[in-house]
Amino acid sequence: MKHFIILLILLLFSLVSFSQKLKNIKGISLGTKFKLKLIERDSGRFAYKIISEIPFEKEFDSNTARKLLDDTLKSNEVQGIFGIGKFGDSKKVLLLIKSGYKEQLDYDLFIDVKGKGRYKETSTLPLGVEYPSVEMWPYYIYSIKIKSFQLIGN
Repeated sequence: MKHFIILLILLLFSLVSFSQKLKNIKGISLGTKFKLKLIERDSGRFAYKIISEIPFEKEFDSNTARKLLDDTLKSNEVQGIFGIGKFGDSKKVLLLIKSGYKEQLDYDLFIDVKGKGRYKETSTLPLGVEYPSVEMWPYYIYSIKIKSFQLIGN
């Protein structure tokens, strides 16, 4: 019983610690075009800071949205559009995201589906080299938080 109580306390402490780290990250609201600057923390892992955020209310198409992102991103930059877009014949919440880094990156993404500031982790596709990645959800998402980026394989 003593071990169970210690395990429970450690589990609760880790959950509180994790949620505090996520609270310190600024959310990106739906209808935003953004640019991030990657900051290397240790080998293959990156924190970031938001260097620009502008409202983006246009509806975009997943096939042609690539033209909305810069082709001249610096190697330490990531650019994205989080908004409503067309995917095929239907409208979806889309995250179009592109990295200037010369290797594939993975990232930890959290979504707020109820607009109450409670985020849950979601799966993502890796950020390819030169081509944007498209994430899509069939339901409304109020905002996202990106926890960190890391090189694939690290």
